[in-house]
Amino acid sequence: MLFQLLQDALRELGLPLTRDGTFLGGAPAAAMCICVLGSPLPYLSLLLEAGTVSPGDALLCLSPTWLSCCPSPPSTLLLVHRAVSFDLGGRTQLLTFDPPRQVTYFLPCAPWAEQIQEVTRELDCPMGGSADLFQFWGDTLNARIALQRGGLCCPPTLAVVLSPLTDKLNYGGDEAGVCIVEVTDFMKEEEEERVRKAVQSFLESAVVQRSGKVVLKSSRAQWPGRAGIPVRFLDQKNLEAVWAGLCSLLPLLEKGEAALLEAYCPTLTRNHLCVSDANIPAPELSMKICAIVTRSPQDVPLLYKLVCRVGVSDSPLSHRDSLPQSLNTALREWGFSDPSFCLSVHRLLSQTAQRCLRVVMDTEAGLSPDQRGGIAAQTDLIGVDMLLCLSNGSAELTPVVLGLHSWQCLQSCALGTAAMTGKEERGEAESPGSLLHTPLTRSQRHLLRGKSVLVIGAGRISKKFVWESARDYGLKIFLVESDPSHFAAGLVSRFLAMDVTDHQQDEEHCARICAWLSQNDLQPDGCLCFWDDCIVLASLICQHLGLRGPPPEAVQTSKEKSRTHLHLLGLSSSSQDLFPSPRIYAVPCAHVESAADIQKVVTDGEIGDGSIKLRFPAIMKLEYGAGAVGVKRVDSLSESLAHLEKIAGDLREETDYPGIGLGWGNAMTLMEYIGGTEHDVDVVIFDGRLEGAFVSDNGPTRVPGFTETAAQMPTGLPRDKEAQLIEAAYRCCLGCGLRDGVFNVEMKMTPSGPKLIEINARMGGFYLRDWIREIFGVDILFCAFLIACGLAPRLPPQRLPALCHLTGVMCVVSQHLHALRTTASPPVLRELHRRGVLRLCEMEEELIAGEYEEPYCNVGVRAERPQDARLSLLTLSQALGIDSPHYPVSYFLSHFK
Repeated sequence: MLFQLLQDALRELGLPLTRDGTFLGGAPAAAMCICVLGSPLPYLSLLLEAGTVSPGDALLCLSPTWLSCCPSPPSTLLLVHRAVSFDLGGRTQLLTFDPPRQVTYFLPCAPWAEQIQEVTRELDCPMGGSADLFQFWGDTLNARIALQRGGLCCPPTLAVVLSPLTDKLNYGGDEAGVCIVEVTDFMKEEEEERVRKAVQSFLESAVVQRSGKVVLKSSRAQWPGRAGIPVRFLDQKNLEAVWAGLCSLLPLLEKGEAALLEAYCPTLTRNHLCVSDANIPAPELSMKICAIVTRSPQDVPLLYKLVCRVGVSDSPLSHRDSLPQSLNTALREWGFSDPSFCLSVHRLLSQTAQRCLRVVMDTEAGLSPDQRGGIAAQTDLIGVDMLLCLSNGSAELTPVVLGLHSWQCLQSCALGTAAMTGKEERGEAESPGSLLHTPLTRSQRHLLRGKSVLVIGAGRISKKFVWESARDYGLKIFLVESDPSHFAAGLVSRFLAMDVTDHQQDEEHCARICAWLSQNDLQPDGCLCFWDDCIVLASLICQHLGLRGPPPEAVQTSKEKSRTHLHLLGLSSSSQDLFPSPRIYAVPCAHVESAADIQKVVTDGEIGDGSIKLRFPAIMKLEYGAGAVGVKRVDSLSESLAHLEKIAGDLREETDYPGIGLGWGNAMTLMEYIGGTEHDVDVVIFDGRLEGAFVSDNGPTRVPGFTETAAQMPTGLPRDKEAQLIEAAYRCCLGCGLRDGVFNVEMKMTPSGPKLIEINARMGGFYLRDWIREIFGVDILFCAFLIACGLAPRLPPQRLPALCHLTGVMCVVSQHLHALRTTASPPVLRELHRRGVLRLCEMEEELIAGEYEEPYCNVGVRAERPQDARLSLLTLSQALGIDSPHYPVSYFLSHFK
C-alpha cells in the first residue's frame, strides 16, 4: 500500500516510477545514510532533495521489517536491509543491502513510528523526531499551552481532558488562554454538571461572545493512516447544540486526549466587495496560513516555505480541502496590493512561525531523553497553521496560531510546488532554503565524532576557536607546534612540541612527526593545517600517511605567489579538462630575489615564454608572506628597487616577524597592479567537486599599503558577478591541483571580469569562519575536518538564503592605540560582543605598534539589511574612536553596495 502510494506521488510530480534493483555490495562504513521510516508523503520533498545532494544516501523504508537493530554498548546501531533509494533527477530504486547500511540520521513517521518507539530510545544516531515528540506536539492542547507560555497568540480555549492527563508541561490548571477541565468518568452526574458549567461559563465570556461562533474539535494528534475527528463550527448562543456536540465527541476520545472548545477567530476581511458573474455577492471567505520552519545546524529557526489556503468562512478549512497559493496572491485577491504592506505581513507571519519553533526547541531542552523518545531525538522541522486576524478593537494585524501540524503542512504543500517557491514574498533571486541542512549536518557530525585528526601548527589567539570547536565535534586532536608553552597544548588530546619554523627542512620534519605517531601508536584519520606557514608540511604528512588532502606539489604551487600565476599562465587555453582555462584569471608577475631580477623583468618586460609583459604600476609582496605585511604598490623601477632593499634589510628571517612566512625566505613577487574591487572567495572542494562557496567584499586599503580595512558579507555584487568570482576561484584551485580541502582565494573583480590575487591553500582566516557560520549556517571549519577524514561535506544544493548581513572594520595598533587603551579596549569590546552589540574577532594579544603590522582585531555589526549594518558600524566606530581623519571608516565602507 505504501509502495503504491509512493508511485502515485512520483507520477503526480512527473518523476519516473521506482525501479526494482539489487544492491549486494553494502556501502562504506563511513557513508552517510539518511533514513525515513513510514509513509512516503510527509518527507518526500526532503528525500528528493537528499537524492540531489548525496545520491543514493537517502533511503525510505516502508516497513519496520526492513530495519534491524544491533546492540553496540552503550547505545544501539540501526541497520537498513531493504529500502527505496533516492538519486539524481528524482530517480528511485527498491534495493536490498547486504551487508546492511548503518543509519546516520533517522526520521520515523506514521504509521510505524509508534511500533518501534521502544527501539529508537537507545539509538546512537541523530533523530529528527520520535513517536513521543510527534504525539506530544501533534496534540493541540500540549502545543497550545506551550506556545501561549512562549508569548504566542492562540484562540481562547476550553479543554475537557479525559484522565489520566499526560502532563509533560506541568499544567497549572487554568493556563493563559486555556481553561482545563479534567474528567475521570463523564457518565457521572456530578462530573457532567461540572463540565456543563465550564462550557456555559466559556460561552458567556466576553471574548467568545464577540466571536459569535465556537469551534469544536479533538486535541488528537493526526498523522497518515490515523482516523481523524471532524472539526465543527457551532453557534456560540446555542448552548444545547454545543453541549450535544461535546457529548458526542467525548466517547470518541482516548485517555489523555481532550475535547477542545475554542473561540472562532475571524480572519482578515477583504478590502473590497466581491460579486459573482451573476451579480450575486460572493461568499465570505477566510484565509489560513501554513508555514514550514526548519532548525538550522546552529539551532536558529528558519522559514522554509509559507503558503495560504482560502475557503468559505462557514465551514472548517482543512489541508485536504484546498490548494495552496502564495501570500502575495491571496493578499491581492483580498484587495491589498501595496508591496510594502505585503512584505510587512510576510515578515510578521514568518517571525511568528519562527517563534513557534523556538518554543519547541526551548521546551524540548527541558525534557528528558525518555520523554523525547530517544537519546538523540529532537524536532528539526515543524508545520505551523495560523490565521491572520485583527486585534480586538484595533486595526493591528495579529497572527493566531492554531497548532503544529508538521506532516499535514509538508504533505499538502508538496502539491503546490509553484506556489511554494515563495518568489513573490522573497524576491525572484532568493532561494527558499533547505529541508536538508540540519539532517545533513547532524548526520555528518555523527560520522565525524570520535575520529582523530593531526593538526600542524597552532597559530595565534585568532585560532582559539579551532580547539574549542574540535572538542564540540567530538574529535581527538593531535597537535604539532613549535612553541612548547602554547595555550592550545592543554586543549588537545596529544601535543608534540617540535620546532618546524625552518621550512627548508619540511621533509625531515615530516619524517620525525610520522615516527612520533608510530612510536605512540597514534593513527590519525586525517591531517590538516590552519596556519599558512605549515600547509606544505601538512600536505607532505598526508601523502606519507595516505590521508586525503591536497598533494604537496599543488600546495607548493599555491604557497609561492608568482609560481601560482606562472603555473596558471602556462596552462593551455584549449585544455579539455578545465573550461574556461584558469589562465584567463592569472596576472603577469615575476619571482625576484635581487635588484638584478627586477631590472631584468622590467627591462625585458617579458614573463614566462615571452608572450606576456609586465607593466607598471605593480605590486610588490613577500613571495611566501601573509597578512599583507610588506605589500606595497610601486610605480617605477626605482620604487621597486627601493622597496626590495628595504624588505631585505627589515624582514630577513622568521624572528624578525614570526608567522608571516619568513621561514620560507624573504624573496618577493613583482605583480602587475590590477584595478577593481577586492573579494575573498572561500571554497569547499571534495574530490574535485565544488561543495560550497562564499563571497565577501573588501573595502579600499590605505594606499600604498594593502592591509585590509573593512569587509562585508554577503557580497553586494550582482548574482551573475558573484557566480563569476566563484567559478574563477574554483577553476584556479583545480588548475593548481587543489582538489580536496577548504581554500581561501583572494580575487579582484575588474571591468573585464575576475582576476586572481592569490590562493591560500587552507581555510580562510580572520573573521571568515564566524561570519559564514552566522550568515549561512555553514561551518567551514567542520567542512575542513570532514574532508581531512575522507568524508564529503554535503551542503544543500541551492544557495542558502542569508540570515543576516555583517559589516566589519579592522583595528590596527598604529592608528588605534589610544582607542584600544580607552574607549575600545579589549575588555570593552568583549563586553559589547557578549551583549550582542558587535561581533569581535581578536587576532593579536599584544598592543605593539610597528611599521609592518597585521590587524589587531575586527569589529563587526550584524543587521537584516546591508545598509543598516554599514550605518550601525559607522556610528559604532565613531563612538568607540575607531573612525578618525587618518582612518576614515566612511571611506572604507563607501565601495560597498
